[in-house]
Amino acid sequence: DISTPELCTAMSLLAFKQAYWFPKLSIAVGSRTWSYDGEPEQTYDAIIENAAGGPPLRTWNLGPTSKTDAEIDSIIAGMAESDYAPEEYDFFLRNCNHFCLDLSERLAADGAWSAADAAFMDENIIHESEAILNSMPGGAFRQSMTRAVTRQVQKIIIKSWRKEWKRALAEYEEEQGIPLSERV
Repeated sequence: DISTPELCTAMSLLAFKQAYWFPKLSIAVGSRTWSYDGEPEQTYDAIIENAAGGPPLRTWNLGPTSKTDAEIDSIIAGMAESDYAPEEYDFFLRNCNHFCLDLSERLAADGAWSAADAAFMDENIIHESEAILNSMPGGAFRQSMTRAVTRQVQKIIIKSWRKEWKRALAEYEEEQGIPLSERV
């Protein structure tokens, strides 16, 4: 949860209904972790924990993947060129949570998600972002206008997030003494 009171207030005002939290998923295989804020990128758990103000509220272990690092890199590169290209990013319908769910399904064995975890993901993570525009006063017109405004606002926010993320990433790698050849 990377919510701040300001973010929840802004989302509530945009959607004309209460936004309670802003979930931020990442996905890890072994010691490698990825997130998506307009482009899939490798990161570190510590960077995400810093952004969230602490450790994850919830984690899922979907078991081992049969994919090699090279195959994983290829899958992510393909996702970055198509469904998760920068122009596809959307606060509500194509965000980090969609990316992580999609990637987990590509990497995990069939049936890796238990019924309870799949329901939580669908009802409390994916639905939270997708449904925020539902049932707005003014119907489809208001939804359309809110999405148009949000697309412009998200460009500014994502640019700021990415700049801050890159700064935090560089600082973390420097502080941890990670060799240049191993930096993400």
